Amino acid sequence: MSSTWSEFEHISDIGIFVKAESVEQLFRTAATGMMNLMTDTPVDGPQVTETVTVEGPDLETLLVVWLEEILYLFEVKNLVPLKSGPVSLGNNRASGEIECEEFDNCKHTVRHCIKAVTWHDLKITEEKGTYMLKIIFDV
Repeated sequence: MSSTWSEFEHISDIGIFVKAESVEQLFRTAATGMMNLMTDTPVDGPQVTETVTVEGPDLETLLVVWLEEILYLFEVKNLVPLKSGPVSLGNNRASGEIECEEFDNCKHTVRHCIKAVTWHDLKITEEKGTYMLKIIFDV
């Protein structure tokens, strides 16, 4: 099974369901899902690689902070996250590289203005070797 994500509407927000074979892949695919919700981006290739490292007491906290840091790249550093590299998890830390390019109004279309990664209905579960996630974004 390869990892997958799909979006769903949630009142005035938007969310994604994610399935993956490992927790690391779950984080990576959640990042990909969020990135795709943010922009319709033609990929010319990354110009910048940003290392994201976060800490948290549990998987859910790590995931929320991980996604918040990727959102920070877009909102504050004006970088469009294109792709998440492999994610390392251990000792209450998550770390990985995010390939980005600088935002260009002529080239990038913003799909959803994500204001925040929420805790509402956040769940990471495992069933028969498949990890699943439901997460909602404030738009």
